[in-house]
Amino acid sequence: MGKQHSISNQLRRIARGALIIFVMMMGLGGLKAEEPVDSIVDENFVITSLLVADPGDVLYSTVGHVALRMECPQYGHDYVFSYESEDVRHKVITFLAGNLKMGMFAIPIKEYMDIYRKEGRGVRQYTLNLPIDVKRNLWRILDNHLMEGTNLAYDYIKRGCAYSTLSIIKESLDTIPIHYAAWPETYKKLSRRELADVQINEHPWNWFLLMLISNGEIDSECSYEDKTIMPADLIYVLQHASVGEKKLLSDEAKVLLPS
Repeated sequence: MGKQHSISNQLRRIARGALIIFVMMMGLGGLKAEEPVDSIVDENFVITSLLVADPGDVLYSTVGHVALRMECPQYGHDYVFSYESEDVRHKVITFLAGNLKMGMFAIPIKEYMDIYRKEGRGVRQYTLNLPIDVKRNLWRILDNHLMEGTNLAYDYIKRGCAYSTLSIIKESLDTIPIHYAAWPETYKKLSRRELADVQINEHPWNWFLLMLISNGEIDSECSYEDKTIMPADLIYVLQHASVGEKKLLSDEAKVLLPS
């Protein structure tokens, strides 16, 4: 679920251009450097964080949006990885027919922030505390999602911002477990449809469209991890989780754009 906010054609061109450069430079998590990237042990060689955007007025932006920011200060790389859909406002029939397309984009941080600045939406950043080898693996996995292209079928659950972010983090950890200390109380009694309802019911038309396209999967029993489909819930879950002896997500947020 999450934002899946539609990026403009101009941003798509920017993101595609960035993708070409990015894949050439980063390929499989490796940078062109004198020393092998796999031998680097400095935890800050790659900085990972979650960017959380305030709610907007487009269909899937009404609950906000979360995306992964990957930085390599030494080589000047700074990209936001985000699943983005086609513009729903201009493809309502396509959306209702279930034919909307989407894909993963690597968007330069400046262009990404410009989107929210123009929309008047705040953006906060939380630091992800991951070992350096996991960060490298995370970047490789994100590279692979980029290479899937932008013609993927729109999937409001599996490629929703919160769900996909947690899934990708888990994949990057491989066999390293996440220890969850607490879950939102609402998970105990509400289905995924009801969890969405709680956060979207102030926007009746958006709620109506979401319920219209939702299938039985959203009502099925599932694990608490699979119930993490809202950006606010994802932040809560990760802030109450740990990997090894480290808290997975920082408590304090850095404000990149004020609300």
